[in-house]
Amino acid sequence: VASGMVETLVAKVHAAGKPCGFGGIARVGEGMIPGEMVLAQHVRLGSSGVILSRTFHRKSTDLSDLSANMDLQLELEKLRFEERKLAECSASELLEVHGEFCARVEEIAGR
Repeated sequence: VASGMVETLVAKVHAAGKPCGFGGIARVGEGMIPGEMVLAQHVRLGSSGVILSRTFHRKSTDLSDLSANMDLQLELEKLRFEERKLAECSASELLEVHGEFCARVEEIAGR
């Protein structure tokens, strides 16, 4: 996403009239790149789907483990709330978040 490669691929998929998604996403306020910052890239690119990361589900191995680790409905509601807020942002606001996203990726890559 930071390099522009995903943007190019998403544009080609959309041009072919197909839905397109990419992933993974952490919980809101969590992850090396917070979930809402990744979600902003999905909104900016018109993504129709996202993959929940291992960070999101705390590496749960089954439904019992998942239930013990999180309230899935609550966490998904948080993402949906953020998605609604992001959908109201202007293109320039989403590009500003993209710049922050890219800076975060560069910082992580430099470690």
